[in-house]
Amino acid sequence: AFQVRFTRCARKYGPATIALGDSHGMNIYNALARTSYAPFVVGLVSPGCRPWSAAPECPYLEFDKFLADNRGSIARVILHVSGSHLLMDSKGRIDHPGMYEYRWKYQIISDKIAFIEDYLAKMSTMTEAIWLGPRTEARVDFRDIKRLASTGFQMNPVAVEVFGGLDAFIQKDVSSQPRKFAFVSSRGVQPGSMLVGDCLTYRDPDHYSVCGEKLAGE
Repeated sequence: AFQVRFTRCARKYGPATIALGDSHGMNIYNALARTSYAPFVVGLVSPGCRPWSAAPECPYLEFDKFLADNRGSIARVILHVSGSHLLMDSKGRIDHPGMYEYRWKYQIISDKIAFIEDYLAKMSTMTEAIWLGPRTEARVDFRDIKRLASTGFQMNPVAVEVFGGLDAFIQKDVSSQPRKFAFVSSRGVQPGSMLVGDCLTYRDPDHYSVCGEKLAGE
C-alpha cells in the first residue's frame, strides 16, 4: 500500500518533497526526481487533477488527511498546474486554442486563483507550501514539424504574451495580501526557449519533453 511504502521511505530518506498537480505537475515530479533536489520525492499527480477538482481519481479529497497524519514526514508540497485552465476566451470557453490566436482575447479566472491561494494558505499551517506558477506554454502545431523548424522552433508569441500576463496577475495578487505559502514564478525555472542545444524542450503544445524536464529540474 502507498502508506506503507511512504512511511518506509521517509524513515530511510527523511521528509518528503511532494509534487501535487495535473499533467504539468507530472512534468515537475519527473524533473525533481531526476535531480539531487531532495532525496525523497513523491508525485501525487494525475492528468486533469487541479485543486478545485473533486474527482475521486484526484488526490485532493484525501490529501488533507494524509498531510495531517504524516506532517512530520513531509518537508514541503509543490503545487503546479496548467495555466490554460486559469484562462478563458471572450466567450467563456476554458483552455480554448483560440486564446492563442491574435483574433481572440482572454480573461483570467480570478476565482480559481483565489481557490488555489486559499488551499495553499491552509496547507501552509502544516508544512512548507509552494505554488510553482503556470509555465509559458509553447502552443504551436507539432503536427507540422517542418514549418515549426522553419521558424527556428519559436514559441507562439501570443501564448508568450498571455502566460506572461497570467504570471504578472498572480504575482501581484499573491503579493497584495499576507500569505504563508511561497509563490515561485515558472518564468525563472522553465527552459528559455523551445530549442536548447539539441533538446526540443516540449513534446506537444504544453508539456515538457524528457530533456525539457531535465533542463527544468536543473
